[in-house]
Amino acid sequence: MLLLITELSTLSYRTIGQGACSTRVDPAVCSTTGGEAHSYVLWAIAVFILVFAVGSAAGRSTAAALALVACGGAVLAIAIALDLPDLDGTRGLETLYTDVQAHTGTAFTLELIAGVLAVAAGLAGLTRFRPRTADRGPRGGEQLSAEERAAERQRRRESSRA
Repeated sequence: MLLLITELSTLSYRTIGQGACSTRVDPAVCSTTGGEAHSYVLWAIAVFILVFAVGSAAGRSTAAALALVACGGAVLAIAIALDLPDLDGTRGLETLYTDVQAHTGTAFTLELIAGVLAVAAGLAGLTRFRPRTADRGPRGGEQLSAEERAAERQRRRESSRA
């Protein structure tokens, strides 16, 4: 959801003095949305993140968890490598007006949060679903059958009571 909102939110905007920029020049020069900055690619990444999150959580897929980390890394790379350098750009307005200032919008913060959350979810998926060692044989290699696991649980209960 954050990535969908990011593309519609303001990534950066400019002011001239204390007034609004859009009253003096073309509004397209004065503000940039996330979608304008990166051609709405974060919507596609958001769909991938949703699919991989379901695969990682419900399907316990290690590959989906790795893909989730990769998608989060891609979002962070877009934010840091593409968006961050342009946040303070005045788009040539300083040649026409004095006291032109560039400001960061909410989309940049949302983009960073979404990327970090995707990476964290992927890492959680990688560490959360490891097979339990209690379900393995005496040397940890072969899987125990259901009857053997039940007998092992019963043996542990009896030894803990003693």
